[in-house]
Amino acid sequence: MTFDSLRGALAALSATGEKGFEGLIKEALSQATTIRFRLAASGTQAGTDGDSDGSINCIGYECKLYRSTLPADSVKTKLLSLQSRNDVDLWLLCTTVTVSAQLAQELREKGADFGLEVQIFDWNAVAGIPRLAILLALIDASRLESFFLEANVSLAERTGARKELDDFRSSPEFSGEANNLSQQLDVPYLSFETARRSNSAWLTAVLSDPNEARYNLDQPIAPLDTSARHPRVFRETLVSQVQTHLTASESPSLLMLTGDEGVGKSWIPFDAWLRMDDAPLLLFVSAGRLAAMHGRPTIVDIVGTFLAEQIDNKGLPRDSRRWQRTVQRWFNGTRPLPLALVIDGINQRPDHDWGFVIGRLAYELGKHNGRTIVSTRPDYYQGVVQSRLPVQPSHIPIPEWTETERDNILEFVAGESAAKLVSPVAKALRNPRLLSIALNLLGERALRDLREVSIPHLIFEHLRVTARDSSEHVDVRKFREQLKEQAKRIFDATTDGERAALRKLGDLGAAAEGRFLRLVDEDTGLYELSEDGLILTLGLALFDRIQAAIEANIDVNDLMTRLIDPIAAPDISADVVLAAALAADLRRNDTGETAMAALLVAFVDLQNVSGERLAGFMALARKRPRPFLRAAEKIWLEHPRPFRADWLEGALAQYYSDDDAWPIAICEINRWLRYYFPEHDPGFRHESDGGWEERAARGRKELAERIEALTTSERASLARLTHSTKNVWALSDLAF
Repeated sequence: MTFDSLRGALAALSATGEKGFEGLIKEALSQATTIRFRLAASGTQAGTDGDSDGSINCIGYECKLYRSTLPADSVKTKLLSLQSRNDVDLWLLCTTVTVSAQLAQELREKGADFGLEVQIFDWNAVAGIPRLAILLALIDASRLESFFLEANVSLAERTGARKELDDFRSSPEFSGEANNLSQQLDVPYLSFETARRSNSAWLTAVLSDPNEARYNLDQPIAPLDTSARHPRVFRETLVSQVQTHLTASESPSLLMLTGDEGVGKSWIPFDAWLRMDDAPLLLFVSAGRLAAMHGRPTIVDIVGTFLAEQIDNKGLPRDSRRWQRTVQRWFNGTRPLPLALVIDGINQRPDHDWGFVIGRLAYELGKHNGRTIVSTRPDYYQGVVQSRLPVQPSHIPIPEWTETERDNILEFVAGESAAKLVSPVAKALRNPRLLSIALNLLGERALRDLREVSIPHLIFEHLRVTARDSSEHVDVRKFREQLKEQAKRIFDATTDGERAALRKLGDLGAAAEGRFLRLVDEDTGLYELSEDGLILTLGLALFDRIQAAIEANIDVNDLMTRLIDPIAAPDISADVVLAAALAADLRRNDTGETAMAALLVAFVDLQNVSGERLAGFMALARKRPRPFLRAAEKIWLEHPRPFRADWLEGALAQYYSDDDAWPIAICEINRWLRYYFPEHDPGFRHESDGGWEERAARGRKELAERIEALTTSERASLARLTHSTKNVWALSDLAF
């Protein structure tokens, strides 16, 4: 099929204006998209000869009416001038000549550099029906005739062009070509597919690296990590259930994943996504990040904000406001959106009205066939969230491994028989997180076989590596023997005094903080959990380690982070830190108070702390006010607001009406109010604020002049103040 007459008629048109080639393309695009277009005024056109009129489809087009070679530099200059605009998502090059494959590729790549889709409608008859001819075939025949009459096209060429287009419209190819072209002009579809591809590339990279995952997802979810010591074991039934929820049109818009800590709730959505041929665009949002968004963010705010972060930035902008506009265009359309929003760990922010929030998000996303997946603990879901949901969700409980699954994994991954496990360890290793720790240790050959496995031993080994890498060298073999000997002494102790003395584990402090160690069989060196003294023993070990660090002038905050993180998994860290604080209470000296303050700083930043512990926290605060005040001082000076900052504020509020605590509080508060910031604060510096440096310099000069003008007594008062470059304003607010 040829279009020689049509091409000849186009050559007779004026290149510009409503009645020329620009106007013809405007007419064709209006017919193809059913939206209005406007021609740009003459002069500076910022990369387009015309633009769509509306907020759903942001299309700009450039027309090149040539009879010979297309000037490549001119076209590239036009495209690059669009970098300063944010109202064009799709740029069309419409030309009467052939665009080379090299130039077409370069234009698409340059457009991708600033988040712009590029489509080319040229006259490339070698590749089939010219795409420009397909576009023009969508114009009403009488309207096309009027353009040719205005250009004095000969009757023979007008008749030939009309016949060529009529023949094409009646051919079998026309319907498919027209539908394909319409899809290529669907801006929301194109921008969504571009975002989906970029999100897939980003997720694939993040899920391949535990460090990237920890940074971007707030936890080391890395099922694609090729350096892992053992292969991933997919939970086929659960994965299939999640995939069904994501793809089945009749599925509810909301899916609740409930399960205890460590069972893999956060992993399941990614496992399902990775095993889908046509995976949706998937956004992963921690409950903390979502709860921190100001006001009442809409679904557009949330999707736009996190989409800007969770895309491959090699080809797309990370401006959240631009993405929010793009998302709004998606939602303004009617096309179903394969989009999944995963909200992880809502039980970690229990004061948030999650039932209302996730119900509203699921409803809004569901209107476009999107899905919302939420993970939480079963007790929090059933007791708090479920009754507040305005929509009926799907619900998938995430269990621990069955005994058969655990045994098969041990056999498949480690070649070990679960028959070697003592009963408490066998039960504990049904937890996927703890089983993963055991497998890693077996893979590193830190354990001879499963007969050496115990939960305390697993945590000890993990902490031993942490301690070795960051602070001190420990001989592995000697370290293990010391652990066994110390546990044997505790088990064999006959008096309370001996047991109290043996609670100090010495060099084993870093190791024992994971779990209490009790010898089961001295011949095989097996260990098991002590249900009675686990929490207290851990607390004592943690306190000993922190106290040693303070006495050695080692950074307690850094050490605390490395010590607490590995024991947080089994959901006992809050009790452990409180137990350590109680141990510090026994040491009535400066080191004990400093250690307790450090432990309290760690405690209020822990996740998943039950409200049942609040009463004990308050009681300890009344008993030992000074460490609580010191902890508050450190947090408000240095830290962003931690998870349980309100608990600490409530504890301090007790002191006003406490005759014993108030004098201590007054002393500490007076010391807080002696802090001052020794530099002038010129305010927040915006990138466009050209006067910031001048304002800062002027402020420093004025401050220096004021200090210079102080009297002798005023200088003496100033010398008694404490210089600090930290957040002294927040601490002053807390004082009042």
